[in-house]
Amino acid sequence: MPNGTPVRRVRAETLFQLLKARGRRHGGFSINLKTAYLNIIFLISAQVLFGWTLVFETTGNPLPEMETRIRNQIEEFSQKVSGWDDSADTIRVKIAYTRSEFNEATYGLMPDWSIGAADPSSNTIILFFPESSKSPKAIELVKHEMAHILLHNALDGIPIPRWFDEGFAQWVSGPIEQGQSIRLAMANLTGESVNLWELETVNSWNHIRAELAYAESRAAFDYLMSAIDGNIFGLLRSIRRMDDFADGFEDFTGTSLVNFYRHWSSVRLEKFNWTLILLDWRTIFAVITILFLIGGTIKLIRNKRDKGEEDWEHPLSMEAAEEREND
Repeated sequence: MPNGTPVRRVRAETLFQLLKARGRRHGGFSINLKTAYLNIIFLISAQVLFGWTLVFETTGNPLPEMETRIRNQIEEFSQKVSGWDDSADTIRVKIAYTRSEFNEATYGLMPDWSIGAADPSSNTIILFFPESSKSPKAIELVKHEMAHILLHNALDGIPIPRWFDEGFAQWVSGPIEQGQSIRLAMANLTGESVNLWELETVNSWNHIRAELAYAESRAAFDYLMSAIDGNIFGLLRSIRRMDDFADGFEDFTGTSLVNFYRHWSSVRLEKFNWTLILLDWRTIFAVITILFLIGGTIKLIRNKRDKGEEDWEHPLSMEAAEEREND
């Protein structure tokens, strides 16, 4: 953030904001969107979800297992978002089985590490989910993209900082992962940490730095929730009332976005430090392995040395050696 300039109506240039601009230049976004999805023809399931109809569409085989896993785990999601006065009727989950299908559906505007995109204006989710994959991450991905739609509908189009948007989506979809905490600690130690306001350009980053950005946004959002006692609804109502994210944030929390960014940087350095790395099971396992190898090497050297000393103290004469061989 140059010269500490306050953040005012931070605008994340999301995929579908770019698509809308492109649609205007080419005669309408709605026409382009329909054209992009002509090849998605197979409707596989529908489910009512707290007022929404969740519809899955794919070009490949049906995914009953994924539908079942979503139904089994949706209760946690519903508890976190219960009480939302959303305007969504139907959410379409369009599944691309190949990278080329995904790129076509997203107009090639997403980075190569992306596996999901959400369009809050049309309540549409696009997922890259290879047909052979059985990864449980598919559940989290659906909830993650649904959270983007829910948040943008709740704020009625008010521009949202990218860190808040991604942090909220991760908060809704599941608990923070230990690997994210370790990644933040390593970044602090190596001086490679990212600032929250830098996340607006995350789509242009490589996947390693993007993973760090997502970890940063998740940790910052968790810290914000702890600071406001989890009152996400109160915060969003304030933002909507002020019709501006920065104004609503300051009105509800009592601190500006700039001050929050600065404070979070200090908290991150204190919270994510070398102790997290040392307590990580992978670090402990590596240390134990190294100690075992060092101990084994020392024992081997000592045994060889003791054997050499014993041979030196009790040399065998040629005659004695021959007698031993004859016996």
